[in-house]
Amino acid sequence: MLRALATPLATAPNWLWLFPATYAVHVLEEGFAGERFYRWIRHASGRTLAPDVFWAANGALWLMMVVAVLVAWSNTTLGWISTALGTLVAVNGAGHIVGTLFTRRYSPGLVSGAILWLPLGVSALWGTWQMGPRLSWTTGVVVGIAVQGGVASLALVLSRRDSAA
Repeated sequence: MLRALATPLATAPNWLWLFPATYAVHVLEEGFAGERFYRWIRHASGRTLAPDVFWAANGALWLMMVVAVLVAWSNTTLGWISTALGTLVAVNGAGHIVGTLFTRRYSPGLVSGAILWLPLGVSALWGTWQMGPRLSWTTGVVVGIAVQGGVASLALVLSRRDSAA
């Protein structure tokens, strides 16, 4: 059944636009729901992220995602990009679930992460696993994990230590 769902998704290049579209939904939830992600992060890390930094960083990251989609969409030999995007959103979606459980507080981004990003990421990973060479798939997974790690590191660099945490 998963193969039947993922195969059309992975073979139609227009599906890649689901990544930036769902990113927009995800960042809106992070930025406006609950106590806001840039405030919530204090509970997990003891650091505070300024709202303007949060919005600027996410705007830049969204543009990078659009560029990645454009590159993957126009060059089908770069299938690892689809896998990397799938990994990135699946890990981020799962991270919101873990963050909510760890802090026992709603992690803004939890709903869109669990309902949109986790299924989209898993579908992309499954579809690209079925369709592409294993080396390309593995490369995409490694790149996706590295990018998610880079985003987390960027958040730490852009935040400040909060003595009230």
